[in-house]
Amino acid sequence: MVLLGALGGLGVLTLCGLAIGVALVDPPTGTAEGSTDAEVPAEWAGTWSGEVEQGSSTFNVTITLKEGSAEGSLEIPSSGCTGELGLNSVEEKRLEFRLEFPSGSGCVNGTVVLEKSGEELRYSWSGESSVMGGIDSSGTLSPQSG
Repeated sequence: MVLLGALGGLGVLTLCGLAIGVALVDPPTGTAEGSTDAEVPAEWAGTWSGEVEQGSSTFNVTITLKEGSAEGSLEIPSSGCTGELGLNSVEEKRLEFRLEFPSGSGCVNGTVVLEKSGEELRYSWSGESSVMGGIDSSGTLSPQSG
């Protein structure tokens, strides 16, 4: 799962029968070429939530985006992971963000890509764990009301 953790930095934790490692990575930085003033378009703004898969595990992800902002938030309620999204690039049906969790949280930084699919968003995340190597998750997020 994206919710990797152990005290002090390196370690392995077993959660729901899945080996979880702590990631020690440098988060992606900067913005994609030609998108230095990237902002979240109006049709992407709001709170999006849904179930994602990572290997044989599933968990819920909630993303909140504000129109005109270059930032957002991502929460994984089951793990207590809440991170900041920084917009890297905007295309007509695709947004790419760098995801950074607070230092010492045990959650894995990485890249989040959202793609429009009708009224929903296709979500994909990829990161690098010093224990597990490259890991990713994907799923579908739906708009949340109110």
